[in-house]
Amino acid sequence: MKNKNKGCCCENRVCLCSSDGVLGILSKKWTMCIINHLGEREEGYRFNELEGSVEGISPKSLSSRLKDLKREGLVEREVKDSRPPEVRYRLTKDGKKLDQKLKPLIKWIHERR
Repeated sequence: MKNKNKGCCCENRVCLCSSDGVLGILSKKWTMCIINHLGEREEGYRFNELEGSVEGISPKSLSSRLKDLKREGLVEREVKDSRPPEVRYRLTKDGKKLDQKLKPLIKWIHERR
């Protein structure tokens, strides 16, 4: 039985090929850590707050990961009309669902250390 997804490697099991966009982002360094931190605060984080809470991340890496997560619909960027403008990042509904699914994985990773 041929799989209808061209180039897909999966037969008779759950196919992850169609989710390679999200999986590609999750596999990048810092992504799961950022999602984990954003999941801690409903009000979200300002960029500098998030940078300070994710120990060791560079501003360039944080900016890049946030753009990736925003493009995938997992993070929203809110700009408040104030002087200076206040920008906050928080998880979307899908991002919150992902955060809840990642928590057991992150716990398992820490237990293995």
